[in-house]
Amino acid sequence: MDDCERRHAHRYAIRIPLAFRPLQPEGFPRCSGEIVNISTDGVRFVTHTPLSGGAAVKVYLKLPQHVIGRPSPEWEWTGRVVDVRPLENKIFELGVQFIACGVLDPARQRSDGN
Repeated sequence: MDDCERRHAHRYAIRIPLAFRPLQPEGFPRCSGEIVNISTDGVRFVTHTPLSGGAAVKVYLKLPQHVIGRPSPEWEWTGRVVDVRPLENKIFELGVQFIACGVLDPARQRSDGN
């Protein structure tokens, strides 16, 4: 994809934890990562969990109050992995493009153990 076709939403550099899980195989547990940057279109984060480009994922994130100025619910994004960069020490940097977003139901958070 050339630069003319890419979306260029403003990215915000922030280092906060997130959770994610691939949608396949079904029942895959939540994994952890740390955000490198985020935009309205997607998120880039580092993790020890390798994923393949094109993989569908759920990303879970609760923004800190000091970032948005008020308490935040836990958000759930559905997305797809659009970039995978292996780093040192079995760490991977993943770029995920958001497809859909919603607030995670508090009752569902409790049933997931979170």
